[in-house]
Parts: sequence; C-alpha cells; structure tokens
Amino acid sequence: MLDYTQNNSLATQLCHPETLHAAWRKVRANKGGPGSDGVTIQQFETNLTKHLSQLSRELAEERYYPLPVQRFTMKKPNGGTRELSVRDVLQEIPIVQLDEVVIFGNGHITTPTMGYLLSKNIPVSFLSSNGKYKGKLQPPYAKDTLIRKHQYAVAADPTRCLELAKCFVRGKMTNAIRFSQRQRTQNAEVKSAMRSAQETLEKLERAKNLESLLGYEGAGATAHYRAFRQLLTHDWGFTTRQFRPPPDPINAMLSLGYTLLHNHVYAFTNVVGLDPYCGYFHQPKHGHAALASDLMEEFRQIIVDSYVLSIVNNNRVRLEDFKQTNKGIRFTKEALDRFLTGYYGRMQQTFQHPTHNEKTTYLRCIELQVRHLARVITGEDPEYKPFLIRT
Repeated sequence: MLDYTQNNSLATQLCHPETLHAAWRKVRANKGGPGSDGVTIQQFETNLTKHLSQLSRELAEERYYPLPVQRFTMKKPNGGTRELSVRDVLQEIPIVQLDEVVIFGNGHITTPTMGYLLSKNIPVSFLSSNGKYKGKLQPPYAKDTLIRKHQYAVAADPTRCLELAKCFVRGKMTNAIRFSQRQRTQNAEVKSAMRSAQETLEKLERAKNLESLLGYEGAGATAHYRAFRQLLTHDWGFTTRQFRPPPDPINAMLSLGYTLLHNHVYAFTNVVGLDPYCGYFHQPKHGHAALASDLMEEFRQIIVDSYVLSIVNNNRVRLEDFKQTNKGIRFTKEALDRFLTGYYGRMQQTFQHPTHNEKTTYLRCIELQVRHLARVITGEDPEYKPFLIRT
C-alpha cells in the first residue's frame, strides 16, 4: 500500500513523485508510440523531472484534464475493421491498418502527420468534444465516392428504400414501447397507449410505400406521446408533440434535445462518408439532412425523451426556467446552460452495449449505427438492425 506522507489520502498519494515515477516506468516499458499529444517516450523523458513535477502540481490543484480521445479505424486481416480509441497514452498503430482518424476536441496533429496520412489516402475528421462536426481533411482519392454511389443507388430503388425505412421506424417504435415498459407508472392510459403502439408496430409490414409507412409512424408517435404525458409528474400544458413553435416547456425541451441529437447523427454521417442529405424514410428537401433524420429515429426515446422525463420528474428543471418569446417557449440562459450540461453528460455516460460485448456511450452507439448502415448499403452487412434497448 502507498503511504508516502503523513497525509496518506488517495489524492495525496496519487500526486506524490514516487507514484508518478512508478507510473512512468510502466509506460516506458510498453514501448508504445505517441498518443493524441504527439509526444514520444523519448521526447517526454528528456524533460522527465519537469513534466512529472508539472503533472503533480496540476493533479494537486485539480487543474489536470486528460487530452481528448482520437479514434482510429483499423483493418482486420479478415477484411473487417476494429475501432480503437487512443488518449494521451503512448501507443503505436501500424499505418497499414488505419482506415481513418477521428479527432475529438482540441487534439493536436502535426502538419507532417497530416501530409503522411493524406499520402496514404487516410482521411482525418474533426469533431468538437461534444460531437459537433467541424470538417474533414480529405485525401485526393477518397472512398466517399464509392460509398455515396451505393447510397444513391439504394435511394433510387423503391423496394430497398422502403425496406430501410421500415427498419428505422421499427427501431423507433420498438424503443418507444420498451421505454414505456421500463417506467414505474403503468396506469390504464399508459397501457392503452402501449397496446396501440404495439398494434401499429405489427402493421408495419403492410406498408406498400413510404406514404403509408409515414401514416403508421405517425400513429405510433401519437401513442408514444400519450403514454409520455402520463409519465410526467408535471406536464406544464403538454398534451402531445407540437413544434414550430413549441407551445409549452416539455415540447421546448424535446425540440432542443432532438436538434442536438440530429447534430450528432449528422456529424457521424459526414465522418463515415455518407451524404447526410440523401435519406430513405425522410425524403430529400432543400437544407434538410434527411439521412440524419432517418438514423436518429431509433434514438429519440432512449436519449432525449428519457433525459427530459428524468429532469422533470427529479425537479431539476422548474416552470420559471422558461419564458415566452415570439418564437414560442424558450429556456432562460441559466436553465439552458444546465440543460446542455446534463445532456452532453448523458451522451458520454458509459453502459454495456446490448449486443456488442463492450462498454460504450450513446455518442459511440450513434457512430456504430452509422457505420453499420454504410456496410449495409455497400453489401458488407446483410440487413440493417436498429439499436434497441433491453426490456
């Protein structure tokens, strides 16, 4: 057991030079490459005392923050891929196994490294720490063209387009039903709404075109919001889903949450190389990222609706946190900051993926689903399977 000082709290022991030196020796023994800070083992060791002293001070003063994650897509020998996240831990990745690099937050990448990646036809995507898409460094011969060629071909095929659209709606309605089943409130209205949603779900296969599928989706959504209203301890005038403008605080929170969720999906469609404006269920129209709207459907209840329900029922938001404007009900500035902080915290919370044997986050789940859709479009995966929560 570590006990270097009279004050032997865990925090004190963590900051102690001998603890940091012991950690350094383990890092050096791994013989890895530079992490997201770009610093090699050799470079770090040339000023070892200075670096460890600075680290000790930052830990003691609670000023230390790890560098953002960089995500790498590595090729497997069997032709598949594996996602690898690298922090400022020293690790070496063979360049021949890289498909792309995704940098979250204020990660650094040198100009020579960017040039080398481009020469190997490896794109680099930049996202904010909250997952907002900033842009992409694209090689002269990018794989996006091939992916989008397949994407447009599927969109032009009414049968395949309808099949995918049904998958998105099925995922949304299944998660809506399971969301309600998880709640403590199970009164007659909630049970009736769930039965209606289940009946609509079972009718999906009858849809012969997108117009009829849209009707089933609308009926399922109406049933879900009937149940959702019953689950709220304060409905604040909420009766059903309304927007443009939102007439009550619940609709205002749902609208904002769905906008944030849409931004996350939009970011990853760009990262993967899909055209976010070419959808299958939501039809293209000027300025609307239809594919992002398609892919966000299965995440609406499990990310946004559950978050809004939680903060309302746990009294983390109050009626006075809202104000009436000419654009409908809006948050006050202070309440908006709290809402955003809680939302982004939820997106980064870890949990066990229901089908993958790994710890994950909702942000990561969105990325996995976008990549899964890309593989379905290109024929690598046989069918699209929506992300479903457990009952």
